[in-house]
Amino acid sequence: MEVYDTHVKEKRVYYPPYTLDPIKTTFEDIKIHAVTRQNVSASTVNKYLNTAKIMETHPIIPVNFKTPHWTNFFQHMDYVKCHVEKSKKSLVYVLSRLGNR
Repeated sequence: MEVYDTHVKEKRVYYPPYTLDPIKTTFEDIKIHAVTRQNVSASTVNKYLNTAKIMETHPIIPVNFKTPHWTNFFQHMDYVKCHVEKSKKSLVYVLSRLGNR
């Protein structure tokens, strides 16, 4: 967000790309794109990106965002569903972390 705020304060025109290449894109690029192109609030973007970072750095089955494939995501979700403490109601806990209540 710092890059976006700097451009706004200095009144420079900044046009982020319409689409993002997953291989080259950073989380900062995603933040800028979400705020400028999709009109998502900064707090919402931060919440979802924090969850994405947790998923990407998972020690057992990380989600690969650079070369995304749906099977990788489902493997991660199945692992979390089966191995998160049962007291946290596993899938409900995961979905709440993603913001879906």
